[in-house]
Amino acid sequence: MLLAINRLRKTTEIDRVWKRGRSFFLPVLQIKSLPNTLGIIRCAVVVGTKVSKRAVVRNKIRRRIREVMRLVMPRLTGSVDMIISTKKGAEKLTYAEIEKQLHETLTKMHLLPSEKK
Repeated sequence: MLLAINRLRKTTEIDRVWKRGRSFFLPVLQIKSLPNTLGIIRCAVVVGTKVSKRAVVRNKIRRRIREVMRLVMPRLTGSVDMIISTKKGAEKLTYAEIEKQLHETLTKMHLLPSEKK
């Protein structure tokens, strides 16, 4: 579970990110981000009923995304609010695929330092 300070909770904050945030698209994920002045990274995960009508499936996707974010959060740099939303097809992704897509996108967003091999 994400720490409380890393969660984006208030409707006004979420609306602000939806309206003014910059979008990054993946095949089944979308990330909207907006810089903040707090010095921390906060995020919210949105899984709509278009992905699956079953709450069990939506919650499973949400838990996987939050777990990836929890593990990567200490390595992130910057200060942004972000919303991670899913598209149809996200229910078919494994944990490893979600992790790979989020790592690639966070690197493109310059929040995660690229790993030299």
